[in-house]
Amino acid sequence: MQLQSLPRRNHFMPCVMRMCVALLLLSPLAGWSQQCNSSGFGIAFGTVYINASASTVGSVPYNCQSNASNTYYKLCLMIPEGNIAATSGINPRRMTDYNGHEIAYNLYSDAAFTKIIGPPPSSAGYPDYTWDFMVPGGWSSPAGSVPVYAFIPTLPSSTTAGSYQAQFSNVTLKYAWSNKGTPSNCNSGGGSDAGTGTVIIGYNGTTATVSGSCQISLGKTISDLDFGSVSSLGSVQNSTTAISVSCPGSTTWKMGLSNGTYASGTQRRMKHSATANYINYELYRNSARTQRWGNDTTGGTDTVNGSGAAQTNPTVITVYGQVPIQTQPTSGNYSDAVTVTLVY
Repeated sequence: MQLQSLPRRNHFMPCVMRMCVALLLLSPLAGWSQQCNSSGFGIAFGTVYINASASTVGSVPYNCQSNASNTYYKLCLMIPEGNIAATSGINPRRMTDYNGHEIAYNLYSDAAFTKIIGPPPSSAGYPDYTWDFMVPGGWSSPAGSVPVYAFIPTLPSSTTAGSYQAQFSNVTLKYAWSNKGTPSNCNSGGGSDAGTGTVIIGYNGTTATVSGSCQISLGKTISDLDFGSVSSLGSVQNSTTAISVSCPGSTTWKMGLSNGTYASGTQRRMKHSATANYINYELYRNSARTQRWGNDTTGGTDTVNGSGAAQTNPTVITVYGQVPIQTQPTSGNYSDAVTVTLVY
């Protein structure tokens, strides 16, 4: 009797083990569904300057899930006005500093800054920011991201320097999905093989720091003061160039010019490109060429002085150059390098 019962026990145990393996393979798929998720994002302009615009780009990360079949998503992004909502709504959006000063900016779906991203729940008449995303079948969950283009228009000279920010609490990512093809919009969906969803992305922010510094020619190279080609120095030669200064409102400044690389005492000189020959010249603050432009940036007695609020900003300053009558030197090219110093 014992010998006959052993085969039955051996035959039953492998069957139980096969059932356990099948259950373990199926259990991880429980609760898996077609949906999208996202986390917070931020826009950081960094340092920006008055009399200049600024731009940057951020991105909103997301991931979406499929079931056994390919899942096709249509996604829509909407961004609210922020905590500094002006009476004009989101055009423009605004950032503020701790004292209530504001600067304008906006968020766009295109790099040309023409399509403003509208607020939830339906973009408020602005073009929908939509895109498609296909997730391969097999219960996968790939990640993606979508760019957000940010732009600050030219800041007026009255802008107060400091740190600015705006915060968002209800950035909305809506989506529709289908196993049969990409939905026509983010609200379409239904049935056993399609659906919709909404994700509130949570805390997000935009930041910028308006520089309190002044800039010369907005970072551009100052054009050379060129006296051109002359056949004789038996007559006075005049020429001009220009320097622009941008400073925050009410900032006072002094601009000085050095005596140059080849000066003899306070006499400015240009040097021949190949020999030790020189041509005397001078730089002035006025068109009559009677006020020499020096470098006394402490006392300001021979410099050009101004204020960001008191003058047109940027202030364009003319440099008046003159080569006086002098003995004819060796022919050739003559030049000098002058340092511009701005104290504020």
